[in-house]
Amino acid sequence: MKPKIFLLLILFLLCAGFTFPLKAQYFFNVKQTFHETDHQVFFAGYSEEGNFVATTGSDNNIIIWNAESGIIFRTLVGLKKRQNDVFYSEEGDLLLSGGEDQVITRWDTKTLEMTATFSGHQGPVKSIDVSPDRKLLASGSSDHMIRIWDIGNHSMIYELKEHNKDVNAVQFSPDGRLLASGSADKKLILWNVSSGSIKGFTQAHNGWIRDVKFSPDGKLMASCGDDKLIKIWTVPDLVNIKTLKGHKKWVQTIDFTPDGKYLVSGGHDKLIMLWDVNEEKVLYQSEKQAQIVLSVRINPLQPDFISSCLLSENMNKWALSGFEMAQWEGGGTGMPGQPDEVQRTDQATGEYPQIEIFSPEFKNNSVEHNQGEIFIVGRVQDPAGINALLLNRKPVSFSETGIFQINQNLIKGENRLELAAINN
Repeated sequence: MKPKIFLLLILFLLCAGFTFPLKAQYFFNVKQTFHETDHQVFFAGYSEEGNFVATTGSDNNIIIWNAESGIIFRTLVGLKKRQNDVFYSEEGDLLLSGGEDQVITRWDTKTLEMTATFSGHQGPVKSIDVSPDRKLLASGSSDHMIRIWDIGNHSMIYELKEHNKDVNAVQFSPDGRLLASGSADKKLILWNVSSGSIKGFTQAHNGWIRDVKFSPDGKLMASCGDDKLIKIWTVPDLVNIKTLKGHKKWVQTIDFTPDGKYLVSGGHDKLIMLWDVNEEKVLYQSEKQAQIVLSVRINPLQPDFISSCLLSENMNKWALSGFEMAQWEGGGTGMPGQPDEVQRTDQATGEYPQIEIFSPEFKNNSVEHNQGEIFIVGRVQDPAGINALLLNRKPVSFSETGIFQINQNLIKGENRLELAAINN
């Protein structure tokens, strides 16, 4: 008979009457400004490889800029209406745009000619994304629909109809198995890409959802909306484990750093903010921009990001200070206290079972807290299945995917927590 594996994780909570201030070591400043007359930038985003920036503008053109020099590399013309989103991969030889003309257009990256259109939406295309294997295209529209397309033959595979208002944002997960969508109907939905079925669902915000982003490791996702909030969710359960508060009006746009620990946001309050995701704190805030911040996108190659504002012909590139290149080169490591897996593993298996703590962040298996109660969120997992999860020898409930949530009362001084997992 195969023995059951037992994992014991001991944590210490120190209930104190104070918190430590965060040192101001991170900031950003304008590094470069890109400008083109009559091209009021609506959307700006880096190419997948980071060497170019693509912008859509009021002149209905798409401009491809050299990301380093700021020189215009190519201009795509011929569109009759403004484009809302662009996907560009140099290595994949793939350039797609979607916009107010209700179609997605594919472009030849060498001749700059339109080579195909994906037609079927009955309203403007608000957001597009391409699967990691470059085979599928997802589009969200003001017609309330999401469509999944075969990029190779330009045909629709299926349509997703759960939303009842504008679909403002769609994004594939890093492994391509899930698709996230955020809508004006306040719903955040995770879809199973292979079947088109709903994997997770929540009323995420009190107002429109404006943007959604997976963390680079795919274990978390962020959403932002008209309630001025940025929320961090577990994947695929959609448990809200962090809420970032600081914007004075709706939050329009968000993006993770490659290590998943930080996030940049822009909003209707004309501010750009840099966040420590785990600490739920603003590390740095810009001065007010000339207008509403429409897009922020982080450079995949180095610590900087770009932003665009309403009615502006300028696009700014900002240098991020306080970061190391290793945070860009590694990527996908998730945020502190989450995939670092504060755990011990059984010597018999060397790997399972596993207990991960998402929130709060434990350093050396301890944390300081200034309240009489603490909320702990984590995940327990084992391929053989989990038979039981115990907190101080008392059962703790957990979801089918192992997510658990604990409200723990504290006394002043040291509080010892024993989390034990037993597999099947």
